[in-house]
Amino acid sequence: MGANELLFRTLICGDKRAGLSIFWADDGLDTGPILLQEECDVLEDDTVDTLYKRFLYPIGVSAVARAVDMVADGTAPKVTQSEKGATYDPMLNKPDLQKINFEKTGVELHNFIRGMDSVPGASCQLRLPNNEEFQEALLFGSSLWKGAVPIGREVEIRGTTAGIIHDGGLLLCGSDGDYVNVKRVKVAGRIKNASTLDQQTKQLQLEYTAEEKEQLEEVRDIWEAILSIDIEDDTDFFASGAGSMDVVR
Repeated sequence: MGANELLFRTLICGDKRAGLSIFWADDGLDTGPILLQEECDVLEDDTVDTLYKRFLYPIGVSAVARAVDMVADGTAPKVTQSEKGATYDPMLNKPDLQKINFEKTGVELHNFIRGMDSVPGASCQLRLPNNEEFQEALLFGSSLWKGAVPIGREVEIRGTTAGIIHDGGLLLCGSDGDYVNVKRVKVAGRIKNASTLDQQTKQLQLEYTAEEKEQLEEVRDIWEAILSIDIEDDTDFFASGAGSMDVVR
């Protein structure tokens, strides 16, 4: 599996260790002999982003450099991969695979949400006060809730008990009664602090100088080249592809 999928699955499965392998190419799919491997501990609140920045990027770069040197000087090993424990998992690029299953325990909910953080985001359906319909929401900044459940405001969540909005975020209940807290929620294309999810956000009208207007056009041209679409004032960048891990990096 690719580097991004490796991090997704490591976190979703609740693994305590993460790793990377550099291997020789052969006729199979990721089946070649192993040249070099590295590992690191997975912290309780690690996300795809934190693991990438702390481990996969810096250690991966140095590992590639060492592998090249080993190949050049003839010391690179070829260790046959064991088929024991080997699995192929589907890419998490379909909406159905990004939905939160609230039949999971609190720990499993936490692992799934952080395994999708920050791209593509774990999704659920919620209905805010004074709203008639459910809306899709993406959840970020998950942690296990270890204190007493605070008094807060309820928000209806499809498929599970009501969430609790409180000063520290949004609490979600797992099937075992354990709670997960999320810090940020994306609804209707906007990311909000979960603690203010049920509050109206005041929209400010920005006024630009002539110089800033020129810079805006330059930025617009850059993003149009990256995303290959026309950028309008109301363009949702993440929904248009800016949420890919390549752009995030």
